[in-house]
Amino acid sequence: MYRLENGVYQLQIGEPYWMPEVGLGIGRSRYTSGAVEREGLYWYNEQGKRYLTPEEQLTRYRQRFGDLPEEPPEGY
Repeated sequence: MYRLENGVYQLQIGEPYWMPEVGLGIGRSRYTSGAVEREGLYWYNEQGKRYLTPEEQLTRYRQRFGDLPEEPPEGY
């Protein structure tokens, strides 16, 4: 990560890198897509805990509650 400070880009050390102006950290992490290992950027909270991607949230939901309903319940 580089940060513009006084007109000069300065290399920032450490991950996740905390950005107080937006209240988020950003960092890299590895993941597997099919048979390919990749590296992606992720958002982190102030305690350094990574936010889940929408796909990870859906997987956790399905593990806990099963598949999403196909149609909304009656009355919606």
